Amino acid sequence: MISMDGRRARKVILPSMPRCMSRFPSRKSGRTIYCESHLEQEFVTHLEFEDRVLRFREQPVTVQLQAAGKSLRYTPDFYVEQRNGNFLYEVKPAKRVSKYEAVFAAAANHFGQLGYQYRVVTDVDIKVEPLLSNRKILLRYRCHGIEEHKFDLVKRTLTSSGELSAEELGHMLDSDLPDIATIYSLLARGYLAADLAVAPITPDMLLTWA
Repeated sequence: MISMDGRRARKVILPSMPRCMSRFPSRKSGRTIYCESHLEQEFVTHLEFEDRVLRFREQPVTVQLQAAGKSLRYTPDFYVEQRNGNFLYEVKPAKRVSKYEAVFAAAANHFGQLGYQYRVVTDVDIKVEPLLSNRKILLRYRCHGIEEHKFDLVKRTLTSSGELSAEELGHMLDSDLPDIATIYSLLARGYLAADLAVAPITPDMLLTWA
């Protein structure tokens, strides 16, 4: 069985590697996630905000596969525990997928026999706008402090009124200088709801209590 604990199956960060390496502090997983590319980091950004995702980790396991008449070692990029099952994801640019079709088919068969769902995701799936840009913006506000009285005031107001704009809520918290940061922090943490796939985040976007 694949676990959320333990070390990565292979080393991710190597000084000699010319790719983009980054660290993603995941609140959802309670640990730092290491990404090997911008595309992986953007995929992890989606994972951090998807309601169906419970937690995730990178480089979970290395297995031996038979593909195109060859034996090879293979490590999927991410293991994700979701409300609808446990998934293994490979993140690849769409233009490179055809080169590895045999490997991906072998991986899907191998992990499928073990009860896992296997998916290949590409930039076509990940670089969806304005959703991706909106989630990148919200990442900046996840750690912004939320005062208890402001939390209670926003909750009471939206529970009774249904919806208000971010700017209206910000003015309610501070009439002189709208406290938009607290509103965005509530949105980033899932207390507020908005359709982030429809339009860019702006102060006049309508919000409801989640």
